Amino acid sequence: MFFENWSDSIKENIKHLNESLKEIDFKNKPQTYIQLVAPNKINDEVKEFRKLLEEAVPNVYQMEKNIEGRKHHFNNHIQPFIERLDKEEWRKKVMDVRFWFSYKAEEFYKETSQKFKTYEAMGQLSGGEKAQLTYTILGSAIAYQFGLTRYNQGLESKSFRFIAIDEAFKAQDEDKARYLITLCKQLHLQLLVVTPSDNIHIVENDISFVHFVERKEERHSWLYDMPIEQFKVEKSNYLTQ
Repeated sequence: MFFENWSDSIKENIKHLNESLKEIDFKNKPQTYIQLVAPNKINDEVKEFRKLLEEAVPNVYQMEKNIEGRKHHFNNHIQPFIERLDKEEWRKKVMDVRFWFSYKAEEFYKETSQKFKTYEAMGQLSGGEKAQLTYTILGSAIAYQFGLTRYNQGLESKSFRFIAIDEAFKAQDEDKARYLITLCKQLHLQLLVVTPSDNIHIVENDISFVHFVERKEERHSWLYDMPIEQFKVEKSNYLTQ
């Protein structure tokens, strides 16, 4: 029952994740969304484990038919199971129900719900595709974990929706960086973005206030606080000088 409940819990969690994933625009032109699929992946080792586990549960009627019944059941079903479980590598592999499934993501058109693409092996994706898929699933998981899945309430929801993004734009192109910002907006998250000044144009249209740090001397820095509108004016004046 423990393993069956764990398996059911995984399926239920994926169901809830898919509900929040359906609300997130994975692509805009045309609009698509992602769904997670987790078919059973019962390999030979897991089959062996489940068979041993099932056989270890005694049939009381058969076991009590003769005086040697309990001893026979222990020697033939309990002891072999214990010895098999004593092998740590095998035990860890078969007792983690998460590995009883194979996981993949499927992309659907929002307008028609027709499947567009299947993502199975991350190694076949480009760096940008990996980042976008990871952001989407992670964002959905965060939303589900912290009860932020009621998108229709948006900013009216009485929940703390704050996230800090620290220099997340270094190793990806601007389109994927903007996708991350758009994803956070869809989740109605309040953003604190830490980024070098040469990347601030990526988020200029999605932030309301700037804390600009300028190093004046080796051991001293100046902090300027201003609304984004003032920052754009200051930046324009600086570039035209």
